[in-house]
Amino acid sequence: MPKSSSVIKSPCIIFVEHDFEIRELYKEILTEAGYRIFVCAALTPAIKAVIRHKPILVFVDVDLPGGGALKLLRHIDKSSSKAGIVLLSNYEEKMAVRRHLGREMSNIIETFKANPDEIITLVHRLLSKVKA
Repeated sequence: MPKSSSVIKSPCIIFVEHDFEIRELYKEILTEAGYRIFVCAALTPAIKAVIRHKPILVFVDVDLPGGGALKLLRHIDKSSSKAGIVLLSNYEEKMAVRRHLGREMSNIIETFKANPDEIITLVHRLLSKVKA
């Protein structure tokens, strides 16, 4: 089951990443910014978290084992969730990520290039779009 890192009553964000260090870094950054975040390392807990917590934003690791990213995106689409999606990737080319998933996504951040300020700015921008 995903772990809650905060009891703050703020928009729920689900962060799905198989790499422990990246998961913990984002959890810390987003928690310090005042967001309620649930972290998952695999597909099944991520689907359960989406169903249970109805997030406003979901960060998804493109390289989630077992084709998990695409399966999770399909689940979110089928659930009529209005959650914004941020794809996490180590790919240098955003077009390669789009081709990899077979889906047009504009909110792709490259984990190896993102810094905390960029992450928070992106989250604020995406949340303003989702709420509008």
